[in-house]
Amino acid sequence: MKKLGLLDEEPEVESEPQPKQKPAAAKSEADLLSEFEDLDLSDFKG
Repeated sequence: MKKLGLLDEEPEVESEPQPKQKPAAAKSEADLLSEFEDLDLSDFKG
């Protein structure tokens, strides 16, 4: 979904990945992982 939005906004990003997209994607992944971990822990604990 995010990829579609990025492509819609700047289709050039796909051809030439900018340094801005890299950290953004990394942050998104980290956030998702953190959330997943929290959910997993909550599920297991609770």
